[in-house]
Amino acid sequence: MAVKKWTDSQQNAIDARRGAVLVSAAAGSGKTAVLVQRVMERLTDAVNPTDADKLLVVTYTRAAAAEMRERIYSRLNQLIHDDPFNAHLQRQLLLLNNANISTIHSFCNEVVKENFYSLEVSSSFRLADDTELSLLKNDALNNALEQLYNEQDSQFSRFTEAFSTSKSDKNLTFTILKLYEFLCSHPFPDKWLLEKEQMYDFDCGISDTQWGMVIMSFCRNALDFCRSMCDQSLTCFSSCTELGEKLGDLLEYDNEYLKQLDSIYDTGDWNAIKDKLKNFDFGRRFPVLRGYSEHSGKIFIQNNRNEMKSTLTSLLKYFNKDEEKCRNEIYALSPIVHQLFKTVQLFGQEYSKLKKEKNILDFSDLEHLTLQVLVTNTEDGYEYTQQAHDISARFDEVMVDEYQDANEVQETIFNGVSDGGKKLFVVGDVKQSIYSFRQAMPEIFLRRKASYPLYIPAQDNYPAKIILDKNFRSRNGVTSGVNFVFKRLMSKDVGDMQYTDEEKLVCGASYPMSDTPDVAFHLLNLGTEDESNMDILESRHIGKIIKDLVGNYMVTDGDGGRPAQYSDCAILLRNANAHAGAFVNELNNMGIPANSDTCNSFLLSQEIAVMVSMLKIIDNPIQDIPLLTVLMSPIYGFTADDMADIRILSTGEGLYLAVKNSADKGNEKAKGFLADMEFYRQVAACNPTDSLINVIYSKTGYMEISASTDNGVTAVNNLRLLQEHAKTYEQCGYKGLCGFVRFINRLEEQGGDLSSSSSAKEPNAVRVMSIHRSKGLEFPICFIATMSRSFNNDKRDEALLHRDLGLGLRYKVPGEMVRYNTMPRNAVSLELERQGKSEELRVLYVAMTRAREKLYMISSHKDCEKYVATQGARVTVNDSISPYIVRRAECMSNWITLCALTHPSGQQLRNMAGIDIIPACDNEALWDIQVFDSNRNTDEKLVDEQAEAILPATVDIEQLKQRFNAVYPYEDIVNLPTKVSVSQVAHDSAEDNLTAMAHPSFLLNEDLSPAQKGTAIHAFMQYADYRQAFKSPQAEVERLRSCGYISNAESQVIDIEKIHCCLNSSIMKRYLSSAKTFREYQFTVKVDCDIIEDSLWNSQEKIIMQGAVDCAFVEDDQLVIVDYKTDKVDDMNILASRYKKQLNLYKIAMEQSTGMAVKQCVIYSFAMNDIIEV
Repeated sequence: MAVKKWTDSQQNAIDARRGAVLVSAAAGSGKTAVLVQRVMERLTDAVNPTDADKLLVVTYTRAAAAEMRERIYSRLNQLIHDDPFNAHLQRQLLLLNNANISTIHSFCNEVVKENFYSLEVSSSFRLADDTELSLLKNDALNNALEQLYNEQDSQFSRFTEAFSTSKSDKNLTFTILKLYEFLCSHPFPDKWLLEKEQMYDFDCGISDTQWGMVIMSFCRNALDFCRSMCDQSLTCFSSCTELGEKLGDLLEYDNEYLKQLDSIYDTGDWNAIKDKLKNFDFGRRFPVLRGYSEHSGKIFIQNNRNEMKSTLTSLLKYFNKDEEKCRNEIYALSPIVHQLFKTVQLFGQEYSKLKKEKNILDFSDLEHLTLQVLVTNTEDGYEYTQQAHDISARFDEVMVDEYQDANEVQETIFNGVSDGGKKLFVVGDVKQSIYSFRQAMPEIFLRRKASYPLYIPAQDNYPAKIILDKNFRSRNGVTSGVNFVFKRLMSKDVGDMQYTDEEKLVCGASYPMSDTPDVAFHLLNLGTEDESNMDILESRHIGKIIKDLVGNYMVTDGDGGRPAQYSDCAILLRNANAHAGAFVNELNNMGIPANSDTCNSFLLSQEIAVMVSMLKIIDNPIQDIPLLTVLMSPIYGFTADDMADIRILSTGEGLYLAVKNSADKGNEKAKGFLADMEFYRQVAACNPTDSLINVIYSKTGYMEISASTDNGVTAVNNLRLLQEHAKTYEQCGYKGLCGFVRFINRLEEQGGDLSSSSSAKEPNAVRVMSIHRSKGLEFPICFIATMSRSFNNDKRDEALLHRDLGLGLRYKVPGEMVRYNTMPRNAVSLELERQGKSEELRVLYVAMTRAREKLYMISSHKDCEKYVATQGARVTVNDSISPYIVRRAECMSNWITLCALTHPSGQQLRNMAGIDIIPACDNEALWDIQVFDSNRNTDEKLVDEQAEAILPATVDIEQLKQRFNAVYPYEDIVNLPTKVSVSQVAHDSAEDNLTAMAHPSFLLNEDLSPAQKGTAIHAFMQYADYRQAFKSPQAEVERLRSCGYISNAESQVIDIEKIHCCLNSSIMKRYLSSAKTFREYQFTVKVDCDIIEDSLWNSQEKIIMQGAVDCAFVEDDQLVIVDYKTDKVDDMNILASRYKKQLNLYKIAMEQSTGMAVKQCVIYSFAMNDIIEV
């Protein structure tokens, strides 16, 4: 086994062990390998070895912990293989089973269990799931509010009025829950509440409050930007004085005004700043310069002044009230803040009481209970307990991976179990801290990093930081592109840090020379296209690029190269839930296999929306929208015409009454629906909700209907999950359909959701995913799309929360309905916006650093020329980008466009923007920067008016004849479908697609056809537990029926004897002895056209084929395919002949999709109880 060569920095990170160490590991720097090697070096140190159970290794996901443990296990096994009699290694392997390699919550769980007696927690506590916790929160909230309402306190009434509307208290309950969840990430919530309440009682000037300092800092950045715009205009005017005195006078006015405003700002006088901003002569118009309307200097100066005016205008909303009014509003909010904090504390007490009654905890409880074990509060902060010292003594070192995602509670815990941080080894990359919604605090990493000096091996100094800056993932062009962008964008103002030499990527990977740029920025000009088609147009553009790359571009793989595959490509989206579906559908339409692993909303998925609506109308039918959803669903199949007929008969009445009237007048479909509703209500009256759902599935066949849709596997799994959620609801002590429906309604009101299912994915396909899900992954070819989509800057919540600035509320004048922004709210909003943009920058960093060889950034705009000109006006002549402009960006595309305008390859954009700046000279790798017109084919570039692509002056008649007489070279395949199923190919015919709107015939009370009986057997073989079926086939049939996998009718026609024979066959015994098996293995592969038409043997074109293999298993590292047949034959050879082509196609598909060879294809005949090899 070759010895890995470590860089000096990596070796330092492995060896440094005499004190606290922080490792700042850039993207692709091999931090996981370094962490594993550090553990191995400690375990195998010849002089001072550490036992495996003396290390605490903390990760943030179970998968990461499992991977870490597996890597160490594998390395130990390899060492033992080389030295089998080494007792120390054998001991470490045994100790590894009990080693503390886990998530933070798993570790806290152990601490709480060890100290349950001192925490007043039962030793048998369990962790509750989200459904149960949501129910308890609702109960706790109701209990707390009922207590406070009963007190009839005028302050509480004022408080509820400030948050509630005349229609509901939704804002009130949302704010209480939001603040409670926010407090869970603070180590000492009550202390935080006290400190933030005291902020509303101050005696200093408004500018000197924490809120005032935030607004003043923003104002400073804005004025600096205005100064740079004005200075550039003055410089430009000095070289083109022909523009006249009027323009010079205007620029001088602006210059003098900014000087005065700067001077006033330095005094910190709030009222003076407000007055000066208000007195700017915004009405002073830019002079008309006859004969110079297209003069580049005039355009440059006018654009600069427009930017300056826009900036000064934006400051007015922060200085729109004088100091006295700001102070009075803050004082008026003080009792409301006090009451909110009191209510949240009461809610917390009620919630804890309910959890204690049920003997349950949540993840936040684990962390805070662990804190109780480790620290005690003091007047000056906190001090560590004796238990903390005892736990610290157990560990020689505490290692924390992904440290940039730690919050304040976790940081306190890490210090508490590592002797105050002296034995702490942390590794992470603050530029990849993108989980603020989980309360991650990148400032914790930055604070530690700033306080630690660089590690110097000769001095062995501690505490120390080590920088891993070499990127072993990406081509030099990619790392260079990342550095170019973030050197210009990232700063302490936006990004929380300066992108210095310490942060920039150093290319450490070796790739063959490339003759094309590694980084591309493509702008799509939408023109007359509707902006709602943006996703489709971008996916088409990306699809064309993928088609050009797959099979042609050579991807570096190991020591050599290979043609690119679809699975080498990934499309990263900021909001995959909203956009991934459109990309997957469009790529599939282009014949490109693509899939997405986004977590779609459970409650909003089509199949669940129908079932939830069904439950709602069973509980209360007088609900038009749920009722209409059910009637027009595949369950009942009412058409738009049906609904129109029902409505015409009963105008002015509710829909349910209209349906009843229609039934009374002879509408059979309406009669059937109402009969079902009556039956379901009777079931609901005496059965738990999960049983009711099972009855609905069985009676309507909705499980089978959903299984027939394009995303059938996921739909069926979601329907099963709904039943499980209902069962959990009942197990938590809540009873009845009415309560479950209220629970769902409350979830929908609060924007909550329940866990959903995901489906299996095609392995050789383009992956479409969110940037967050891509973290930790890498792809040879990476696309970042939807970059022109606006950032989410929603600040509409009644209460804005910030760790340092506390609470930002609106002021509601007593007796009025209008709410006004206050100075604290403006400050909190500004800081949240700054932090939000900082995180968006880090999200962009994560996205760009996923690429190994090719990085494409795609952005769409209605008018590219206008858009680029707008961004060009914000670029300064010295190639820098103001932090204020970075902060003002509305989307990622703004940032990349600003950088592209200053890039050596950005001349086309500079021409479009009409700016003349000297591009950066950083020896930058070239970019492919192009603008495309989406109104034409996506491969047609938007050319300048002076381009040379002009029609020839003369026409070649012979050439025209050749063109008119040309024969389309692919005429022989033009009528072939782009996608076929195996059954279509094998039988040379295709049945018409059946709509799910029709009720499946096998669910009607009629005898099943032979084909439907065959479907029943196939369903059994797909879902059955074979080992249980081997013991009792009849019991397994009954289980599948009760669980909704097969219908009542199907369960009655399954031949038990034939099932028994099948399970006792030789082929099934081989299946049961296999370590890896497949059932209903679905595939989508690309195959040659001659599979469809033998006459196309010479065609080079491909076609997409999809299907599902009944059964397969691995034997001797090769696959065996088993296909079940229920055809009535008396000769096995007939089946072999009939299905030979189908089995051959399965063989091709399985080999292509799994990468394993197929050694045998077998048909099992239920009619003959026999097998035959094909």
